[in-house]
Amino acid sequence: MPANAVDRIAPRALDLKTDTGDRRARHAASIYRAPENAGRKEFEDGELLDKVAGLIVAGKGRSTVTIVARSASIDPKQQYAIAQRLRRK
Repeated sequence: MPANAVDRIAPRALDLKTDTGDRRARHAASIYRAPENAGRKEFEDGELLDKVAGLIVAGKGRSTVTIVARSASIDPKQQYAIAQRLRRK
């Protein structure tokens, strides 16, 4: 099935499941229709990724993401979120 057909059918199928009272389908439909960043402000990771690459080249590979995340924010929750985002990239 072509991807554009799935894009047309998936929301309808989720709506049908939602009409039966399926909470998981309602949640999936809201995620499917949400904008990509869903109201979160855009965060530019380019500079942080360059720092990670520089530390890896310098031989400090094991804890580079944690070091860079700590330098980017003072809030521990933010540091964790930044580190997770950098590890995915």
